[in-house]
Amino acid sequence: VHRAHPVDLERSISKLKAF
Repeated sequence: VHRAHPVDLERSISKLKAF
């Protein structure tokens, strides 16, 4: 099971905000 790290979450959110 792959657990998302806080940093990965922040990066994902940043990518979503970029669009």
